[in-house]
Amino acid sequence: MFNKKTNKYVLWMHIDSSNYGEAKIGVATGDSVCGKYTYLRSERPLGFESRDSGVYVDDDGKGYLLTEDRQNGLRINELSDDYLTITRNVHTWAEKYESPTVVKKNGVYFHWKKFADSGSNTFMYMGDRWFSGNLMRSTYIWLPLKIDGTTASMKNAVNWVLDPSTGSMNAGPEEKQAEGESGTLSNGAKVQSCSSCSGGNAVGYIGGSTGGAVVLANVQSASSTRTTLRIKHLNGDNGQRVADVSVNGKTQRVAFLPHGGGDPGTSVVHADLKQGNNEVKISMQGSWGPDVDRIMPEQNQINSGFLKLPGELRNEIYSYVIYPTLRSITIAITQKRKARHFSESVLNPGVFRICHQVRAEAISYLCSAKHLKICGSDAAIAFFDVLGDGIRGVKRISIAQPIRQGRPLPPEQIDMLFYYLDQAASLKYFKIEMGKIGAPYGWSKDIIGEDWVFLEKVSDFVKEKDGMKFMWEAGAYDSRAVDKNWVLSQTARANGIRELLGMDHEGWGSGDVIRLW
Repeated sequence: MFNKKTNKYVLWMHIDSSNYGEAKIGVATGDSVCGKYTYLRSERPLGFESRDSGVYVDDDGKGYLLTEDRQNGLRINELSDDYLTITRNVHTWAEKYESPTVVKKNGVYFHWKKFADSGSNTFMYMGDRWFSGNLMRSTYIWLPLKIDGTTASMKNAVNWVLDPSTGSMNAGPEEKQAEGESGTLSNGAKVQSCSSCSGGNAVGYIGGSTGGAVVLANVQSASSTRTTLRIKHLNGDNGQRVADVSVNGKTQRVAFLPHGGGDPGTSVVHADLKQGNNEVKISMQGSWGPDVDRIMPEQNQINSGFLKLPGELRNEIYSYVIYPTLRSITIAITQKRKARHFSESVLNPGVFRICHQVRAEAISYLCSAKHLKICGSDAAIAFFDVLGDGIRGVKRISIAQPIRQGRPLPPEQIDMLFYYLDQAASLKYFKIEMGKIGAPYGWSKDIIGEDWVFLEKVSDFVKEKDGMKFMWEAGAYDSRAVDKNWVLSQTARANGIRELLGMDHEGWGSGDVIRLW
């Protein structure tokens, strides 16, 4: 939970002993949600047992800690203003609920551990499927929730699609299946009878000393896309088995949990599929892998004649729909717009909202065909986050990076920028423009020195990118832009920067005028 008064993230957690008898709650604080936390202490809240727990921040900023007290019930405890201390018990439910959660909508509080099976599309449930007899078999499940008035409901689904930009939750694509026994077996792999498997058989003896393997060369996909493959399998051990799953030559090592002796279990692989036939190989060397029942890739079944058109023609249509004369994309964040609203503006054209597949194809086309011109690393991070897997197709990027005296780029921002750039596998052109802003005209070595970490990151990144053209320019951005809405101005000037930095050789800059957009 984030405390606005202290600007700290507060993490409450279950602390226990090996015999599950300590029953305490622990607390830690951190400066970022995914960063390092400082552990403070553990205790029994108000002297009572605490195991499963949850937290909630109300509209007025008040924080609450929910704890499972098996002796008395489920407690709602109020926290201090800094969320670090339990001040009082607000209510105790007689029911001894585990994994407590609270959601508030239209003034109604919902507090639960289970729901009726009737559908959803507003909130998301994130929980686990607990197997006390073998914790290895415990898995996680995410499902959409629907809240209507004072009723909350949830319906089970094998898959479903969440659109982060709109918050909509829709039914997932259909699945096709390829039976394991229909594949090509090698190195001792065998077809075995399996009464609970879909075709009455499964492929066993995968792995071992001989390296048994099965290859399914005709796994169908309706489109070229990144998707989820569910692998139905058998594993009669108490612990997991592992195997190498190769999809069109790209290999991932996957864990296959015990299936428990009933119906086959499920493991998932996220992979890139081509339209038409795909080859999936499951193998292992040395240890035993799972018995394979079938492979089930998700299929985007969209009844649209448009998607039956050749890909080249669809790309031309995307280009015209978005902007008839578009040659490059300008990306910037104003001081009044926060990064989390970025997708509402940059990806606003209606073509992105037709369906999941059209959105993915349109983004892929933009990345591969257009020159991305980005004002500032913060805008770049926000845009790359919106792109998702589409960043792998980006071919041309220019980033104008302002340098503010006394305000170097935060290290975590630099790391995040290059985390995304490292994923741009198709990048052929990369340009960095650096210009001072909000300081008197004229450069100094001190100003450059403040962002030396950024320059070193750029240098390391360029060295690792074979076949990529790199350009670098520096100058002074108009300092009057500080008073405007946009981070950078539309005009710029240089002030002896080439001489100051000793840029004697060709390629460091291109004249004294820095071009912005």
